[in-house]
Amino acid sequence: SSYFPKFFELDVAKMCNARCIMCPVWKNPGGLMKEELFSKVAKEMNEYKGWINTVCLSRDGEPLIDKNLDKKIKLLKDYGIKKVTLSTNASLLNEGTSKKLIEAGLDDIMFSVDGTTKETFEAIRQGLNFEQVVKNVLNFIKIRGNKEKPTIRIRMVLQEKNRKEEEDFKKFWADKVGKQDTVYAKEMHNWGNQLDN
Repeated sequence: SSYFPKFFELDVAKMCNARCIMCPVWKNPGGLMKEELFSKVAKEMNEYKGWINTVCLSRDGEPLIDKNLDKKIKLLKDYGIKKVTLSTNASLLNEGTSKKLIEAGLDDIMFSVDGTTKETFEAIRQGLNFEQVVKNVLNFIKIRGNKEKPTIRIRMVLQEKNRKEEEDFKKFWADKVGKQDTVYAKEMHNWGNQLDN
């Protein structure tokens, strides 16, 4: 088992509904991962459930585009995977989807919210609505309530347009999450040289 990966990123949806200025995905979209492929990979993982640390159901794309995302989470959890996580822009996160993700057994979720003002956020995360995203994240926090899981991470990708809002971002979210959750900012990267700037 030492040759089998401990960490996985399965891009269930290599496509996105946003046009973020720092991201290459929407310029080179793929599609949804085929159900048979996901099932095959999940079944293989079952043999190594004690070894695998984390399975993340996103990498480049927006996983909530996949309408069967909750079923994929449940399959991995039924197979005994310890930690299932994902990263989302939260724009498609309605109440029904929030409940499904939580009930499926999701262990951790990361929300990318790159600003504390409508002007800054929508200049970076083009195609998304600031008020809607904030409302969806707050609603998810409320639905999760005082349950331990999923843990919630709210992240700002620091760049020229939003750097001045870092402290306001941390202040805004800090008292809205639980003690098991995280609010943080991180520097932008170039996706393994996929972007030249």
